[in-house]
Amino acid sequence: MSYSRLTWSIEPKVVGVKDGVGPCYLDKEFYERNPWYTQIFLPVIPAEDWWKPRANMPDYGQALLQIPMEKEACHTDFIDFGGFQHGYIINNRLRELLEGAHLPRHRYLPASFVQGDNEITGYWWLCYDLETGKDRVDFAKSEFAPSRFSSGKHFSISSYSDYMQIIEGTGEAVQATKLCFNSSFDQELDIWGTQFLSGVKGYISDKLLRNFERHNITGYATRRLQCSLLFT
Repeated sequence: MSYSRLTWSIEPKVVGVKDGVGPCYLDKEFYERNPWYTQIFLPVIPAEDWWKPRANMPDYGQALLQIPMEKEACHTDFIDFGGFQHGYIINNRLRELLEGAHLPRHRYLPASFVQGDNEITGYWWLCYDLETGKDRVDFAKSEFAPSRFSSGKHFSISSYSDYMQIIEGTGEAVQATKLCFNSSFDQELDIWGTQFLSGVKGYISDKLLRNFERHNITGYATRRLQCSLLFT
């Protein structure tokens, strides 16, 4: 299976906005309305295992209430935007399409927007388990970029334990430039993402992408991969 990075469209004729960061944003009022989201993604004092809820969001996610939407934004099938750290927001039409796709363990949670004086409903937050690499990545065969914070230091990473020790010791998630997956990785997945490794919350398969195109799904775009994906 071949994959592309799944993200939001920056085409003003499609999404209605011109700044390139997407049709929505998160502000103080959003965080106040959704305190559970703040606790997971913006904790004042991170817990020792702060990353676990992000990797297993179907167990921790709740409804997303009144996400601020730009007044000019269009109500597309697919919605994503800068600063939105997990999953995607989809309407009923796209949810019906995804019911036939092969996804990781996931949930569809209610999502709504506030656009001017109007509340926009009929959307769902698609959240899913992220790949941590613990059981399905061959770290010894993978490649990683130099540290961004330790004067370009190259860390020696040959196992999941090595990788997590760097995160726990330095707070830095070293980015992979090549990820080698072992035979336990499900290569039939149509959407999936990584917890840290590649820094990509969502990949889309070529098969599902063609289905998006056939059904004229609006609001999404794809980007080329900056991290090579190799499957055995």
